[in-house]
Amino acid sequence: MTEWPPVLNAYDFFLAERLREGRGGDPALRLDDRIVTYNEVEGLTSGFTNALHDGGVTHGERVLLVMPDSPQYAAGLLATMRLGAVFVMVNPGLTVETMSAIVDQSQAAAAVVHPSYLDHFNAAEPSWRPYVIDPTSVAASSVGQPMVETVPDDPVMWLFS
Repeated sequence: MTEWPPVLNAYDFFLAERLREGRGGDPALRLDDRIVTYNEVEGLTSGFTNALHDGGVTHGERVLLVMPDSPQYAAGLLATMRLGAVFVMVNPGLTVETMSAIVDQSQAAAAVVHPSYLDHFNAAEPSWRPYVIDPTSVAASSVGQPMVETVPDDPVMWLFS
């Protein structure tokens, strides 16, 4: 059986630890047209962490991610983890009815929605409105909100299937 430390945040495991190892300039993401370093991912993650925090997202709350695969998507995931919140990956190609059910059932505090999916997301007409962030407007930051200490049993992701 694996022995987990008493404090375990997935952001620390996946990103902060690489930075502490001095690997900030190493490739973190390989895209078709470029390579994104750990430092670049951290900058975007700090920007997203600040935006989510400013929107009131706290430990244990859900954050919907309705975005294409991109460095911003990775940063949204990591920022959500950093705050001790739970990311909910939402396929932007879902029907309005299915997306509406996910939005409603998740009771998310925030949603990060790419502008190309915003009309579709808004058409889902949830019975409540989360704080919505446009990921294309989030700038990288050299300073972000501190990492929330979570425990190994804290959820990090909800995936509707």
